[in-house]
Amino acid sequence: MRTEKEIGEIARKQDEGNSIAKTTKEWFLGLASQQLGHLFNSYTQAFNKRYGRTGSLFEKSFKRKKIDYQKYFCNLVSYIHRNSELHGSVKDFKKYPYSSYPLYFSDGATRLNREETLDRFGGIQNFRVVHDEGMKVPKEIIFK
Repeated sequence: MRTEKEIGEIARKQDEGNSIAKTTKEWFLGLASQQLGHLFNSYTQAFNKRYGRTGSLFEKSFKRKKIDYQKYFCNLVSYIHRNSELHGSVKDFKKYPYSSYPLYFSDGATRLNREETLDRFGGIQNFRVVHDEGMKVPKEIIFK
């Protein structure tokens, strides 16, 4: 196994001629990432060959979507809370044991940003109404 000094020397030699020199840490992380990529590709190829299949074994990276509308934010929070009911895990999403929904009605300590979320809904009553209406934000709710 190479020492950090040896790795640094290799990195410096490879970066000669580059106008922007990478630090040893950046180079090492890039190498580690590349090696993990090779490992995952090799594993996928061996698995596919053994089981006579094709395609990726691992999920693609998830996509991010900017939440830039108040109504969309409220619908999204409601969807997340109601998801267990919508997919048949429970009959009433309010009783799902892993939901953060009940935490919005308690005064206990939590990692949730409870005040900001409730403020975006216009208060606890509107939060309850949006969830009870099934993700349809009533027109009466005035958003900031």
